Amino acid sequence: MISVTAFTPRLDRLGEMFGLQGVRKMNSRAAASLFALARRHLRDLASKRHATARKLGAEPTGYFEKAYANTGHESDEKGGSVTVRAPGFRRVFGDMQVRPVLAKALTIPVHPLAYGKRVSDLQSDGIKVVRPKGASYLIKPNKDGSAELLYILARSALIRQDRSLLPSDGEMRSEVRKGYENAIQAILNKQRDGDT
Repeated sequence: MISVTAFTPRLDRLGEMFGLQGVRKMNSRAAASLFALARRHLRDLASKRHATARKLGAEPTGYFEKAYANTGHESDEKGGSVTVRAPGFRRVFGDMQVRPVLAKALTIPVHPLAYGKRVSDLQSDGIKVVRPKGASYLIKPNKDGSAELLYILARSALIRQDRSLLPSDGEMRSEVRKGYENAIQAILNKQRDGDT
C-alpha cells in the first residue's frame, strides 16, 4: 500500500479567505483530481505492461486491474491523499527486498502454469508439484518420466524500483493544482451568485 498526500502551505491563507468548509472542498477536489489521474495511469498500465507474462507465454495476472480497483482517496481540512493498495506497489519509491513469510522460500515462477499462482493453487487444480531432494526448484512430473520446471526457490528477491507505476511528480502536481483551481473557481462563482 502506498499513499500520496497533497498539501500546500498556502491553505492557511486560503482558509482565512474561504473558511474551513472552503478548505475542505478544495482539498476534496484536489484529492479527487489526483485519484482520477492515478486510476487513468493504472488503467493505461493494465493495457500495456505484461512483459513477464509474455516472456513465459502466460496469461497476465490482472495486477494493475486489481491496483486500479483498490485505489481510493480521502481528504479533510488538512489535505488530501490517494492510496493504492496492491502488493509490492511501494517499489515506486525504491527497491524492495521480498522474503518469505509463511514458507521457507519464495517460489519464483518460470513456467506458464506457475505464473501468478501459488503452489497450493496448482495442487488444488490437481497438478502434482514436487521438490527433488536437495533441489532449489519445484517441478511437475509427467507420466512419461520427464518433468517440467515450475518454480525456482529463493530465500529472498530484490525487486527494483519502478517509478513508472505512478504518474510523474509534475503530472501529479499539475492535477492537484487543477483541482484546487476548480474548487476555488466554484467557491468564487457560488459567492458571486449568492451576492446578486
